[in-house]
Amino acid sequence: MANSTMTQRVPTKKAFAGQAPVAPVRVAITYCAECGYEQFTLDLAAALMREFAAELSKIEIVPWHDGSFDVTVNGELVHSMYRDGGFPEHETIIAAVRDRLAASAT
Repeated sequence: MANSTMTQRVPTKKAFAGQAPVAPVRVAITYCAECGYEQFTLDLAAALMREFAAELSKIEIVPWHDGSFDVTVNGELVHSMYRDGGFPEHETIIAAVRDRLAASAT
């Protein structure tokens, strides 16, 4: 059997007339399940959905442990409870997503 190389296509958001296609933005929220961080996690995910609707390709919610609460946007850590302390303001994460969307549009 011959080896075949699979190519993964990354979907782009369809552009309107005169606009370039926008690459999708992925957000991952890793939270401490044993610490009771679920509600903040769901509130942040809801805020992102309200703000960006179909502009995000994925919001991934990852239960973890040891007091963690991390948020990554396109694989880049934008908030860590260990590094930054506490929970992020929703506006901080929304701004990080907006920056990635703007960067992917250029």
